[in-house]
Amino acid sequence: MWVESEDTCWLVAYDEYHATGDRKDVYNYFEKLQQRGELAPTEDDWLAVTESTPQDLLEKLRDLAPGLIAEARQSPGTEAMVTFQAQDSDDGGRGQAVMAIDVVVLEREGAEEGWIGVTLPRDTDWPQEGVLAIVAALVPPEIDSDALLPSSKLAGRDRHKGEIVFTWSRYF
Repeated sequence: MWVESEDTCWLVAYDEYHATGDRKDVYNYFEKLQQRGELAPTEDDWLAVTESTPQDLLEKLRDLAPGLIAEARQSPGTEAMVTFQAQDSDDGGRGQAVMAIDVVVLEREGAEEGWIGVTLPRDTDWPQEGVLAIVAALVPPEIDSDALLPSSKLAGRDRHKGEIVFTWSRYF
């Protein structure tokens, strides 16, 4: 079923058995579904298509990261900050999850030290691997994941309540 206004094509029914004219041809069943109005996508189907997935969130963070890292590198020692909003899949895509992201980078004599702080939404149970995936999406690509270390401080300041901080060091 093609929905031109949404540029979406739905596979609304499927079965392996098709034999034109055969009483057991699955198309007979599909026609009955269509006559009862049960073949078209439901509202829940449309919500599932438009709902953000964890992969969508990570892709948006990967897109945001280069600009945020560049801003932090252009102003060494100063926090580059962004408030990131994404759909919260826990409520069917109808709400927003907000996270604050802070980045600080310092360069000294052929070395770079950086920090990434992520403050996640309150009252949200994020699995550890999800949090690590968020941080990994924000880290500059030239930083090896083995170089990331958890930190109790973001540059010189203490972590904010609910903030997760990682740091890295690299030499040029």
